[in-house]
This record gives sequence, C-alpha cells and structure tokens, in this order.
Amino acid sequence: MSTRFTIGELAAKTGLTQHTLRYYENAGLLLDISRRSNGRRVYFTGDLERAILLTKLRSSGMSIAELRQFVEMSMSDGVDAATRRETLRNCRRQIAERIDRLREALEAVTELCDEDE
Repeated sequence: MSTRFTIGELAAKTGLTQHTLRYYENAGLLLDISRRSNGRRVYFTGDLERAILLTKLRSSGMSIAELRQFVEMSMSDGVDAATRRETLRNCRRQIAERIDRLREALEAVTELCDEDE
C-alpha cells in the first residue's frame, strides 16, 4: 500500500516549495497527480520518489527542459534503455566536470586564504 501525502508534506520531505511542486506538475515533470474530491492534490510514494529524483537531477545542473525530456524518455515505450543510459551518462559527465571546476575554485580560494594568514 502506498503512503499518501499532502502537498505540504511532500514539500517538507523533498525540500521543494509547494509552488515548485505545482510548477513541476504544470511543466509535465510530476505526472498524473491525484486529487481529492475537494480538488486538493494527493501525492503517493511514487510521486515522492520522482520529486526526490527531480531534485537531484536539477541540482546537477539539468534545466527544466532537460528534466522534461528525461521524464518523457522515461515514460516512453519508444525510447530504449540504451538511449536513457546514454542521457544519464552525459549527465554524469557534466556533473564530474562541474565538480572538477569546483575543486579548482576551492583550491584557488584556499590558496588565497593561506596567503592572508
């Protein structure tokens, strides 16, 4: 059985704002969100898992358009697993490059701090 969450609970669990969750739904990143009879959204465990994944991918530097493309690929029967893997490998490469640049920046700042001591 899947656990149910309100938008506030999902926001607390993911670190996203309620506004961002609504935006992700409108942007086609969170799909088929259920609603109660009063119109309020109700999220399930799968929605929580997807929102957490989207948060991680977004923090990796993926744009909303790239996230949308990833979601569409994930949902499409016409896209094979090799294509999805290649997309994720490209993402991994970009993250590694970003980490390298950040390490270089950290070293430069550390050297400047050491000069002041």
